[in-house]
Amino acid sequence: DLGLQWTAFNKNDPCKYMTKAAKLAKEKLAPVKEHIEFNRKLREDFALSQGLEWSQDGFTVVRTAFREDPTWEPCGLDSSYVGKNCRFLVIDDPVDAKMSPDAMLAAHDKIFGEALNILEAGGIAIFILTRKAPEDIGACLEGPCPFCETNHSAMVKVIDYGKAFLEGDFTRE
Repeated sequence: DLGLQWTAFNKNDPCKYMTKAAKLAKEKLAPVKEHIEFNRKLREDFALSQGLEWSQDGFTVVRTAFREDPTWEPCGLDSSYVGKNCRFLVIDDPVDAKMSPDAMLAAHDKIFGEALNILEAGGIAIFILTRKAPEDIGACLEGPCPFCETNHSAMVKVIDYGKAFLEGDFTRE
């Protein structure tokens, strides 16, 4: 799991897991927390025996530097980002096929106008997307944005791991 790998090597970095709704993000992040809690080796690696804070609103592993933000915190497009910063942001399917064009535009504005601004210098955003429509968030990362004409693709490196794996060219960077 990418989240566990990032946490293992970057324990001091706050991370956010974003979906279209904060409630859904909490549900999707819960198995990561449970995997750590029920795996003895991971419990030792992340020093859970020291009574760190774990809740449905995020969890914190032992760090070598003080940070107020949880190690992992769920959030959604319906969340406020005021005062939140992170070095690792996972944006997982922020839109769905049932969304109207206006809702897609609102999701675009929230992601590219607010959510990506919480990244600290040198931070990384990972988009996990299932294409929902020809003009969706995925289209914004492939070329000129259908919503604002900005070339968001210049800011990101798009890797289709599924396609690369099927073609026998699966390399990890």
